[in-house]
Amino acid sequence: MIDLTNEFKECLYKTSIALDYVKNKRHFTDEIIEEFGIGYCPIVLDTSENNIHCMKNRITIAIRDSYGDLISMAGRAMGDNVKPKYINLQYHKNFYLYNLDKAKKEIYKKGCCIICEGQFDVITLWKFGFKNAVAVAGSAFSKKQASLISRYCDRAIIISDQDIAGAKAQRNMENILNSLYLKYEVVSPSPSKDVDSVLNSGNSNEFCEKLREMIGGR
Repeated sequence: MIDLTNEFKECLYKTSIALDYVKNKRHFTDEIIEEFGIGYCPIVLDTSENNIHCMKNRITIAIRDSYGDLISMAGRAMGDNVKPKYINLQYHKNFYLYNLDKAKKEIYKKGCCIICEGQFDVITLWKFGFKNAVAVAGSAFSKKQASLISRYCDRAIIISDQDIAGAKAQRNMENILNSLYLKYEVVSPSPSKDVDSVLNSGNSNEFCEKLREMIGGR
């Protein structure tokens, strides 16, 4: 696919409503924007890539494989009531883990991988110093994804949302991790909030401390 991350980053800085969303609602710094290839897909788009048009008026996030090569993009709606919340350009989602290219060294160093649901969860965890996090990001957790984790560690921390879909996804992860003899623990940030919301709430100390203890434990 054509790499439009730089063009979308320029559009982000030129579009006040998008920049306000990223910096003031999501609390992402310029460094985070650069690190994760965050941008904005404008409503008027000049490109021959037809599949990109579904990303219009969305915050864009570069998706890379474990070697750092661009394989797709995700688009996040700026309004919480806009459905779907996320759009991923087509790729083999269950073959990859979001952010593994950046996280793999820290995963190996810590001997532990944090698994969460979405790209913004990973980015916010990174901002708070948890650089060993990856996201399933739009697919059911697969044996292929578990095998990727097993290259770097033998232990995972599942961050699980406490809704019906989150509980189902958690059970699937547990079954697959068990099948590959990977150890795991489960932590829930809040009964009603995802990890991104909890960390940005201003009341994140308890959850961060719990997560640090789990990473450090054996």
